[in-house]
Amino acid sequence: MNVYNKINNDIPHQAIRRLYKEDPLLHRSDYHRDRDRIMHSVAFRRLANKTQVFTSDKGDHYRNRLTHTLEVSQIARSLNLFIGGNEPLTEAISLSHDLGHPPFGHAGEDVLDNIMSDDQGFDHNIQTYRIITKIEKRYANFNGLNLTTDTLEGVLKHNGPIDIEVIKSKLFYSRLNEEEKLDLTSQPSLEAQIASISDDIAYNCHDLDDGIRAGFFTINDLKDISIINQILDKNTIKFGTMDNNIKVYEMIRSLINHLIHDVVDESARRIEKSNITKYTDIGRSKDTIVNFSEKLNVEIIKIKNFLYKNMYKNKNVLDNSEYGKIALERLFEFYSKNPNFLPDNWFNSYGVNNKSNNRLICDFIACMSDSFAIKQFNNL
Repeated sequence: MNVYNKINNDIPHQAIRRLYKEDPLLHRSDYHRDRDRIMHSVAFRRLANKTQVFTSDKGDHYRNRLTHTLEVSQIARSLNLFIGGNEPLTEAISLSHDLGHPPFGHAGEDVLDNIMSDDQGFDHNIQTYRIITKIEKRYANFNGLNLTTDTLEGVLKHNGPIDIEVIKSKLFYSRLNEEEKLDLTSQPSLEAQIASISDDIAYNCHDLDDGIRAGFFTINDLKDISIINQILDKNTIKFGTMDNNIKVYEMIRSLINHLIHDVVDESARRIEKSNITKYTDIGRSKDTIVNFSEKLNVEIIKIKNFLYKNMYKNKNVLDNSEYGKIALERLFEFYSKNPNFLPDNWFNSYGVNNKSNNRLICDFIACMSDSFAIKQFNNL
């Protein structure tokens, strides 16, 4: 059952708006257009060679940033069937949520944030916004992808509303608040909340899969996590003796299904409790509507703590992160001293007078794939 039927089958949004006015299409909605533009962007293709946890040289079967994004989108569509958001808008937010990640994942983000500390720092959500509104160059009439403000707000707020003090302190947010009239302080839309929790489900479950594949831990090491132990016991009763690979796949599949069902039930409970009767009530709500139950949140924390200790802090992962950090630091230093090595088309498209502009250099490095960053590091 679609739990959102309890509110309204016809889901209204704010008057659909783009930063640049365009004629409507006959065969696609505005949100279909957003989704398709994201999928055709260069930034989306680059995700295929950006680190999720493992760099691409570690093997073809580990998740990269693109496969993770596609898995988030698939889970979001499944949730959308039951919770009832606008599916192409949910997809658009899901597919674009990681476009702003630099090479080497969070290690790369830490480096760029430190380098840019005197100029508002670096944040991958903000970088995503910069990519889809400025950096992508595909259209004659405007820079960026000219997505709807519903998609833009969903990208910026998919992790939650932006605190008013942050808006006041960061020029980027204050400009969006004042000039673009984006709604940054209310709760994220239903679709953004679905995309956010789908991200949680995807990376927690699939990092367990990749961690076992990498030999960092075994399936038996997970038995101290109650929900996983219960799933393993049920699958043993259901399937009997299994090949170890099949046992892992069935565990991950069962865990994803269990988390999706829990989110659907909890969302219905919160809709009822918060007396939400129309779409606009979601933005005014004190708490998120799409979430895990309290009991499952405890298990999610256990999974995150396990992954942090046994995977993200594994020496092999940390060694790769350190190499990535060194590469990006040296690249930034090189381009700062030798700005003429920046591609002319990159410089010209920005329309700035100073080629050694730090934000321009930061954007160029952040857009690199892992392999291109390594190639540039070795060459330069």
